Amino acid sequence: MEQRRRYIAFRATGSYRVPDIYKATVHLYRKLGADRNPLRLIHYDGNSQKGLFLCNHRQVGELRTAIENLSGLPLRVLGVSGTIRAAKTKYLLHAKKESAT
Repeated sequence: MEQRRRYIAFRATGSYRVPDIYKATVHLYRKLGADRNPLRLIHYDGNSQKGLFLCNHRQVGELRTAIENLSGLPLRVLGVSGTIRAAKTKYLLHAKKESAT
């Protein structure tokens, strides 16, 4: 069966660097079971404190909860999208334009 990808956009509520976010991703990956929960950090901007996780469509609900509650960092989920382009437009780029005006 085809595994559809989902992109979870998030914002860190503190000043964190890529290694910190990556460590939190690894922590989640181990906590939830590495064999059944493929979760990858694919984008993180240290200036805006926003990034994207890539996951399987079947685990979106579980991973949304885990990202906000289990990770070692205070992360807030901004939304979920089926394509990386839409995720960046809706949650990463759009928010920058709103805050500039």
